[in-house]
Amino acid sequence: MKFLSDDFLIKVDCASVIKTTPNVQNKDMYDPLLDAICKRILNPLNSEEEQSLQSNDAVAVTVSGMSAIFSALRLALEWHGKSSLSTSPAKMVVFGFPYVDTLKLLSRPELNPGGVTFFGQGDAEDLQSLRVLLQQAQGQVAAIFTEFPTNPLLKCPDLTQLTALAAEFDCLLVVDDTISGFANVDLFRSPGGVGGYAVLKPHEAVQWCGQRDGRRLDSEWLRQTRRGLEGRSAEYAVPDQGDIPPLALADLVPLELNSRDYSQRCARINRTALQLAEWLETQPAVERVYYPGTAAAGGDMNYRSVLRGGEDSGFGCLVSLVLKPQYSTQRFHDALKLHKGPSLGTNFSLLCPYTLLAHYNELDWAETFGVSRNLLRLSVGLESFENLRGVFEYALNEVTVADS
Repeated sequence: MKFLSDDFLIKVDCASVIKTTPNVQNKDMYDPLLDAICKRILNPLNSEEEQSLQSNDAVAVTVSGMSAIFSALRLALEWHGKSSLSTSPAKMVVFGFPYVDTLKLLSRPELNPGGVTFFGQGDAEDLQSLRVLLQQAQGQVAAIFTEFPTNPLLKCPDLTQLTALAAEFDCLLVVDDTISGFANVDLFRSPGGVGGYAVLKPHEAVQWCGQRDGRRLDSEWLRQTRRGLEGRSAEYAVPDQGDIPPLALADLVPLELNSRDYSQRCARINRTALQLAEWLETQPAVERVYYPGTAAAGGDMNYRSVLRGGEDSGFGCLVSLVLKPQYSTQRFHDALKLHKGPSLGTNFSLLCPYTLLAHYNELDWAETFGVSRNLLRLSVGLESFENLRGVFEYALNEVTVADS
């Protein structure tokens, strides 16, 4: 079996490293590959300081993003059951408008019997409301789930305030850094980060390392969190897989190869995405651009407070935009000569009508949280800024001529 990366032409002959029996893993090959991937998640910039501070036990690999989210939910439920004197089901909180499946999963009563409270704006007013809820809940909230930044509005919650609330009311803080990326932000040791009160789930390992050839990988990063969890490895957070097989060696091989230049690809995409977002803000047909690094976003200070050092750190690959009402979003979408699809982190740019795909049956509800039904989400790839600007100039011209 051979895998061919779509950009760098790396060929991997998996037949030489995989036993013929499908469900048998070659441990001599599997463990070193997994170890290498975990090290890059913990220390993406290959810093000697970080290398001395981290252990691979802090990372557990799961087979998908929702598997990692469910693992964090399971950890929160189990920890709350052991630490709380109450027999009532634990409650969860989602802070900020998240990727659709996160809220849906936490809303399922068979998975989370205590239910979830949703603070969809994720702003200062919601922080005050969250404090009131935590006071009234009297220890029944087991975890606060949030994204940094959120998908698709690219809002950055105040992690310092959320960390303080988690500490004060003795609950876990679960931060999904898929969109920012662990090569861009350090959520544990930065001044604006979460310190020691978090389960960090960087499911962007699949989006950046795996999407070169479509492999799936998600990871759960367990930092020493609350009483009862000290000294635990991240494997504690991963539920018994049962009939679900672990990540296959055939997936680990290309993932390890693709992760080798992760930080370099990330830096290139950071620069292009910022240039494109700033250029789009100047276009007359564009009503709003969502990107945490632009002047309109105020160079989001919550984001800047957790940026890693160095010129390669940036604001990630996602740019969302909305056209002015007089212009046809459908015509603009169709005129953009880009690949279309709902994923992100690929080497090639990828566009989708996000709200229509994720919230088709609840468009009015989504718009109450500022998520326009006409929002387009772009995952910037490795193309040059000049190339992408030409693509957008053509599409903007098409709608301007047709709709003026």
